[in-house]
Amino acid sequence: RDVYLYFLPEARLFAEFFSLNDLPLWDKYLHVGQPYIASLGNAAWYPFRLLYLVLPLLTAFNLIIALHLAACAAAAYVLARLLGISPVSSLIAGAAYALCGVTLSQINLLHAFLAAPYLPALMICWHLFLLRRQKRWFALAVMAGVMRMLLGASDAYLIGMAILLGW
Repeated sequence: RDVYLYFLPEARLFAEFFSLNDLPLWDKYLHVGQPYIASLGNAAWYPFRLLYLVLPLLTAFNLIIALHLAACAAAAYVLARLLGISPVSSLIAGAAYALCGVTLSQINLLHAFLAAPYLPALMICWHLFLLRRQKRWFALAVMAGVMRMLLGASDAYLIGMAILLGW
């Protein structure tokens, strides 16, 4: 599927570029060549990609997935607590968000899955900005939105912005 046939080879290519001291400019393997760093779908600018430079490929790949799954649960928990939901119910909300069928099935569409923890984080920061009117919460909301954008999941980005507009 996409994880094995598309995302893992792209991660391998990213690590290969840097092991050869080369800039990740051109993907010569996909579709008879296409831009690598300029394609948002490769998420070359996503900061977690740096793990491929210090860890073995499969370890970094699996660690990124595990960290984002934990971040989904943590961000949903914090959002629920911020909205005044009890700790036990917030824990259930965090587990439900991280382990629901939609989130787990998005692992196959890796960038959509990696964008998932940033939606509750974006909502947390935006909610706190609206309550407290502090620039730091606005800046953090912008950063969460940028992280979603760097993943190349444009549909997830647009959904997040629509949710903020309604918030």
